[in-house]
Amino acid sequence: MKNKVCVSAVEAGSIAQELDIRVGDELLTVNSRQVIDLLDYMDLMLNEKLTLEFMREDGEVYECEVEKEIYEDIGLTFTPELMSEQRACKNKCMFCFIDQAAPNMRDTIYFKDDDWRLSYLYGNYVTLTNVTDEEIDRICDRHYSPLYVSVHTMNPELRVKMMKNPNAAKIKQQLDMFLEYGIMVNCQIVLCPGINDGKELEYSLNELYKYSEIIDSVAVVPVGLTKHRQGLEKLRCYTKEEAFDVLVQVHKMQKKALKELDRRFVFASDEFYIKAEHDVPDFDALEDFSQLENGVGLITSFADEFAGALDSLNVTRSPYKRVLVVTGESAYEFMSEIAAVAGEVLNTVVDVVKAENNFFGTTVTVAGLLVGGDVKAAINKAGDCDVVLLPSVMFRSGTEVFLDDMTKTQLEEETGKKIVIIPVDGECFLEAVAGKTKF
Repeated sequence: MKNKVCVSAVEAGSIAQELDIRVGDELLTVNSRQVIDLLDYMDLMLNEKLTLEFMREDGEVYECEVEKEIYEDIGLTFTPELMSEQRACKNKCMFCFIDQAAPNMRDTIYFKDDDWRLSYLYGNYVTLTNVTDEEIDRICDRHYSPLYVSVHTMNPELRVKMMKNPNAAKIKQQLDMFLEYGIMVNCQIVLCPGINDGKELEYSLNELYKYSEIIDSVAVVPVGLTKHRQGLEKLRCYTKEEAFDVLVQVHKMQKKALKELDRRFVFASDEFYIKAEHDVPDFDALEDFSQLENGVGLITSFADEFAGALDSLNVTRSPYKRVLVVTGESAYEFMSEIAAVAGEVLNTVVDVVKAENNFFGTTVTVAGLLVGGDVKAAINKAGDCDVVLLPSVMFRSGTEVFLDDMTKTQLEEETGKKIVIIPVDGECFLEAVAGKTKF
């Protein structure tokens, strides 16, 4: 049975408002056709002539005739957002981070998204294991591109073992279809020590390289492990030496790709460079930073933005006597160096505090997984300051709420400190230290 799809918002001044389409009205058909989902609706909206059928909340059915420009939006938002049920993951991956979430968190934390439509719309990574052959045909026929695919390994048997889903073996056939139809892909490989690294990583990179015509980039990232792994498979973190070995493999493939493709093709996340105590790549070596959301090039990008902001800085003194910056272990050394420079040029003290992740466990070292309680503990230990700067990645997207549901306001009340949330951006960081809190 098709989901009920209702209008959740009508844009002011839009065609929809002129037609008196209202919040709560149910969309029945577009051009006499039931809408499959948001992507289908977007495709239908490319028609210059539309007939939309709605039903009011009181049961009245009415039609709207629309004539518009081909790319003109009529100004409607719907609920559910995808205009169909969001698809959950059907895998039981040995490294799944959601399976390692702390107990008693809000329900949405435990939902495993694996919806290829969100991959196309927002760049979410998906495994394609719950995508039918008919849907692959739809992707190809309508050219929904690019997609973001969690590959992990190109060895079909190993991929099935890692994901515990027989459909995981289809990855090559799916990439073959994408190659035939020119569907561009960005890939990620989550590496688990002793499982899909070493020779398996070499094999996967070589296999993916065969699809370089459609694969824009491949990110290699280390497995993330929390302390909540009771009953799960035994996995461990990378050692310094193992992380270095991964970088050797990645750099080897980059050298080959640079020679043959004039681009690097594969990139290791900043975490591998930090763990290996290896210099992060220069700005040019990150090319278009296409894997930034995967932690590839964050440090390099931040440093470049910071340097550019220093060149154009038009103030010499911060209004603050002491600025506190809270981050995780991974970024601590880098942020300490940046903070020292910011403090010197703005004649203030900028101290970086490394917050220990007691919520997920000390093996989790990234700032984006620090919760309010752990940030609060770090702030309270740090002493007096005029302002605390926190990166936006600590908060749920578009909100001021941590993963443990503590809010920015609660944190301010419980620490007595002014909190400023800033984007992960070197220029924004410098401006925040300078007192320009426009974020």
